[in-house]
Amino acid sequence: MALQAVNGEIVIKNARKLIGFLYLLFASPARADPTENPIATRPNVLLIVSEDNSEHLGCYGESRVHTPHLDRLASGGVRYTRAYVPYSVCSPSRAAFLTGLYTRQTGHIGLATHRFSMFQDFKTIPAYFQEAGYYTGFLGKTHVNPERLVEDHIDHRAIPQSNFNKAISIQQYAEEASLVMQGAKKRDKPFLLIVNYADAHRSYIGKSKAGFPSRHIEDSVEPFPWIGSDSEHLRMEIRDCFNCINRLDEGIGMVLDRMVQAGVRENTLVIYISDHGADFPRGKGSVYEHGTRIPMILIISPEEGLRTHLSQPSISCPRCFTLRICRFLNSCQVLLCKKLKLRASRSESTSIHLQPGHRPDCFTFNLESVTSDLN
Repeated sequence: MALQAVNGEIVIKNARKLIGFLYLLFASPARADPTENPIATRPNVLLIVSEDNSEHLGCYGESRVHTPHLDRLASGGVRYTRAYVPYSVCSPSRAAFLTGLYTRQTGHIGLATHRFSMFQDFKTIPAYFQEAGYYTGFLGKTHVNPERLVEDHIDHRAIPQSNFNKAISIQQYAEEASLVMQGAKKRDKPFLLIVNYADAHRSYIGKSKAGFPSRHIEDSVEPFPWIGSDSEHLRMEIRDCFNCINRLDEGIGMVLDRMVQAGVRENTLVIYISDHGADFPRGKGSVYEHGTRIPMILIISPEEGLRTHLSQPSISCPRCFTLRICRFLNSCQVLLCKKLKLRASRSESTSIHLQPGHRPDCFTFNLESVTSDLN
């Protein structure tokens, strides 16, 4: 994991550490009202995972797409500008963020469809949350082996298909998400809902059979400069890729609307990530920047952003995680992590070296104003 201060904002590198944030959502029982169910008062978690897109969203400066819902989440929460996955293809990346482990630790070094697998039974996010009393929902493909490490810990399972042809409408994803919220309410439990969308994976379906996206890009789109080539066919592909992103955003908006209708929006942490970069040259399947760099957004509620109080988790973190204690200060604009496996990179007391990633300019974390808080 690596952190970097960019324009005063602390950002995270290696999205596999996402699982560390999730563990810290469990409020200490001491904070709960003794007259209430301590489990039911914990926050809900909605983890949204898109396919095959890097920072191709309006909130990241891409003006050719229409992503008002993700843009709104970013404006009210935390938008990470240096988030990476450890592997730029689906199964290894998903195995990483579902377990919190590097690819070299899980052994899942290739696609599940090619029979690659984790070499032993590692615990996954749904298993931890179900064990902690959460009602768990999982929509979309699993795409890791063995599947039972996820599937055996799901209370509401729907849309297990990859849905690359986009035949299953984004409306159905929203309807199934609503059923998860209802199921949790009936059982007086908080929910963990993981929604895996098919967009923007190939095939690039510009408009689905259900007629989405509502806002459609008609003209061809100039290729990304990092691709290094140009043709009319490529321009049309990127146009339809952007239409997939428009449809993704519209689907996310439908799920957020269902949360408002269910009255759970204010007590739900929403996390959005992609599994890796876009399926173009020097993107997906490569070690280049746009293969491993992803968008990442976190928000707890539209009004308060991430202004929340986190205390010690009620379940213990596995020893394999370097992250142990995390807390937000200054309205969560500064993220402090304690008990990381650190080693000094410079002689100055205000700089520490965190486990390296891809880019040298991301290795240093300046602690000037917060050094005393780490004591």
